[in-house]
Amino acid sequence: TAVQAPELSLARYNDDGLGMTVEFDRPTDQATTVLGSATTFTCAVVLDFPGAFNSTCSWTSNSVVSVTFSRATSAATVSFPSIGDAVKVRGNRVRSAFCSSLPVANTACLFSSTSVVVTVLGPLSPIAPVVSISAPSTIGSCDNLVLDCTNSYNRGLRPWKSISWLVSYAHVNGTANQYIAQTLASYMNVNAATVDKQVVIPRSRLFPGSYTFVIQLTNSLNATRQASAIVTVSSSNTIPQVRIAGPRILNIMRANPVSLVATATLASCDSSENSRLSYSWSVFENNMLLPSIVSTSGDAKIFTINAFTLNVSSTYQVQVTVRTSTGAVNS
Repeated sequence: TAVQAPELSLARYNDDGLGMTVEFDRPTDQATTVLGSATTFTCAVVLDFPGAFNSTCSWTSNSVVSVTFSRATSAATVSFPSIGDAVKVRGNRVRSAFCSSLPVANTACLFSSTSVVVTVLGPLSPIAPVVSISAPSTIGSCDNLVLDCTNSYNRGLRPWKSISWLVSYAHVNGTANQYIAQTLASYMNVNAATVDKQVVIPRSRLFPGSYTFVIQLTNSLNATRQASAIVTVSSSNTIPQVRIAGPRILNIMRANPVSLVATATLASCDSSENSRLSYSWSVFENNMLLPSIVSTSGDAKIFTINAFTLNVSSTYQVQVTVRTSTGAVNS
C-alpha cells in the first residue's frame, strides 16, 4: 500500500515581512533524501518560489518550514516572493514522516506533488509603518520650508509601496483655499515623495497663512499610517526657524538619560541675520509646565536630563523656544 505524501497547505508572510511560513498538511520526512540530517538549507533545494535561491529555510517541525528572505542592501539585486506568488515543492524531495528511515527506492513512499500550488498570503497582523514628520511651527516670508520624515521606518524589505502628501491651507484671515493646497500637494507628490532625505519646499510656493501637511506611508505589507505637521508662514521675515533633531515621538527607558538637540536658523533675507539667538527649554506633562525639570547641559542648544528624572508610564512634551536679539520668537 502506498504511503500518502504530504502536500503543501499554506504559505503566509510573517508579520514583520522579513520571511514567511510554509506548511504541509501532514508530517514529512523533512526532505531527508536530499538534506540528510540538515534542518537549515537554501530554500531552492526543496521549494520553488521567487527568491528561493536567495532565501534560507529551516524546519521548525516536521510539517512547518520557516523562510527567511535575504536582507541584501540592494533590493534591485535580490528577488522576494510577493503576496499572491506561487509556492511549490520541487520533485522527489519530500515524503511522509513514516518514510524517514526508508530508502528512496521504496516505491511505497510517494513524494509530494510538484503540481500542488499554494499562493503566498499576507500576514495576519502586519507591522505598521512608524511615520515621523518634523517641521518648524513657524517660518518667515522668505524662508524655504524644510520637512524631515527621515525617521520613518517599518517599510519591510521592499521600498515603500506608496508615499503621498495631503495639504490644507488657510489664509491669515482664516479662509481656506483649496486651490493653493491642492497645487502644493500635487507639487509635493511629484517632487517630494520620499522619506530618505529632507524635503525642501521653495518659499516661492508658500503664502502667508497656516498649512497642515499630512504624509501617508504604505509599506510592502499593505499597512498604512500617517502623520501630520502644522506650519504657519508669517508675513515677517525675521522669524527664526527652529526644530528638534530626530523623531517627534521618543520611547525611552527611565534608566536612560535624555538628550535633545535644537537647531535654529534665520532667513538669508533677514537684515538682522547676525543677531544672537537664545534658547530656552520647557517640559510639560498633560499640558502642565514642570519647572523643576531643567537641562543639565552647558550648551543652550542641547537639552539633557539625567536618568530616572522622568516617571514610568508617563508622557511628556519638550518644547524649545528661540528668541532673536530683535525680539522675534519661535518654538
